[in-house]
Amino acid sequence: MKTIVLSGFFMLNSIIACTQEKKDKPSAMKVIHTVPFLTRQNDFVYVDTASLKPVINQKFKSASVFTPTGYAVVENEKGEYAAIDETGKVVLDFSPSQISLNVVNGLTFYKKNIEYDKKMPVWKWEWNIMGSGIRKEQTYHKTEIGIIESRQILLSEDIPYLEDNYGLNFISVDENHIFWNGALYRIKKTT
Repeated sequence: MKTIVLSGFFMLNSIIACTQEKKDKPSAMKVIHTVPFLTRQNDFVYVDTASLKPVINQKFKSASVFTPTGYAVVENEKGEYAAIDETGKVVLDFSPSQISLNVVNGLTFYKKNIEYDKKMPVWKWEWNIMGSGIRKEQTYHKTEIGIIESRQILLSEDIPYLEDNYGLNFISVDENHIFWNGALYRIKKTT
């Protein structure tokens, strides 16, 4: 079983990484023959593109198309989100956090995000001197960014709403390096 690990570098290493030779390696991209299909009961099921016969027996409130790496985001009747693979197996558990996917260099990056109000200490209260209100809570985002294939979490933070600038804007430098959030990451494949 291969495990994929990202390791971070400083910006000085990006010059070295960009000049390395490219080597041929097998792509993790797949040809997907399964799509979400809206039923008469307003549920989504996944069907084969050729025969339109159900491939996954589960029904979902909403469903996305599969990424080229074979993952999709679904929502159940409780309004919870999860990521599944082509067989319908849940790879990111159902939770109220919204999930986004992005594929770069054959890896599937995910972002789980949920908004909530957090009680603040007295010195961070917002005082409205013109009105009569004191705002004792501030809106925060619980954000988690990681890689589905390796189960590696790159970021897990509670971030104030106005400071939330994390996204799935990964940039492929070459087959073995990815740039994200001001850092260069090297993809290591271990067996």
